Amino acid sequence: MTLTAQEAMDRLDPQAWTKVSLEERLQVLADIQANMRLYGEELGQAEAQMKNHLVGATLYSQTDGMLQTLVAVANVINASIYVYQTLAETGKMPAPKSVRELGDGTYEIEVFPVAPMDQAASVSQQGYLRVEGKPEQVSPFDKEAGVIAVSGAGNYSSSIETIKAIFFDNKTVIHKAHRLNEKTDKVWEKIFAPLVERKALSFAGVEYSRDLIQLNGLDAIYFTGSTAVAKQIMASTDTPLISERGGNNPAIIVPGDRPWTAEEIKNQAELIVSISKGNGGAACGRPQTFITSKHWKQRNAFLDAVRAAAADTFAVGTYYPKSAAVREAFLANHPQAEIITTEDNQYPHSDFVLSLIWIKMPMVSITKLSAKLWVK
Repeated sequence: MTLTAQEAMDRLDPQAWTKVSLEERLQVLADIQANMRLYGEELGQAEAQMKNHLVGATLYSQTDGMLQTLVAVANVINASIYVYQTLAETGKMPAPKSVRELGDGTYEIEVFPVAPMDQAASVSQQGYLRVEGKPEQVSPFDKEAGVIAVSGAGNYSSSIETIKAIFFDNKTVIHKAHRLNEKTDKVWEKIFAPLVERKALSFAGVEYSRDLIQLNGLDAIYFTGSTAVAKQIMASTDTPLISERGGNNPAIIVPGDRPWTAEEIKNQAELIVSISKGNGGAACGRPQTFITSKHWKQRNAFLDAVRAAAADTFAVGTYYPKSAAVREAFLANHPQAEIITTEDNQYPHSDFVLSLIWIKMPMVSITKLSAKLWVK
């Protein structure tokens, strides 16, 4: 049964969730993991069918759908388990690896890798947060009850915000899916049934977007989408909005202190292209602008390797609505752009657009390489 926004609000019991014990919460997390294994294939199939329908070709498999929905949520579930297990064993929140004062009230916190699984998989990666004011950790159990409305993203149906709000912020959640993810959201309802049963989570119908943000009693709205819609939400409610919106993330290609080997150039080019093609180009954090130095002697070899990787890796279709219009606008503004096809151009909406732009910056001349995957 599809719930209105108000009906979804009425299904929640914020105070009851704050009284759920640490041990029971760990069991809830384990039950969700079991449901992910039980319903994972159904979820992946629904995801793949949606994307293939929009692309007009069978480019996404059930396995693709599972990877693009389950992995992100599984990671946050694992993180939640780590936090709660640490609380159970020590009575304290997990400690960061280091905290360093940078001056002017700014602190740098080394937060990754901390959990054992992260330490095993991180290789040489390190993650830091920079915050203003002396860092303090607060247990989820010390946070007040409340309700957060989560307006889901269109490019991913996996709502990690929901898990974070419930297990890290101690809040109950109304989740409303993007219209593209209406079918996968029905599967997520099965997966998150342990939270629904405890009145910590409810699902509102996709048609109740406006009603959702107008609800009385919300502590915050979590929104993923466009800047225009975020501004509309802020103009229509006094409820605090936390939003993730579209952007253009840069990646700087550093020549290094020695020449790259041919294998290193090939590997890095394939990595860049894979990131750009991932999920049909609709990935929130993927770099879209790659910056290289014109003084790098291997620059042309690197760019040729990017071209080869774009042509030689498998086709991935851009499925997100209005991508065609964005692509045409990009090409109109960058007439020098190269259009690279793959797999003999047999699949629609799968070409790779590469634009090289010379720009000047203080003290250095660099080239901006803008790699995009657009609908044809």
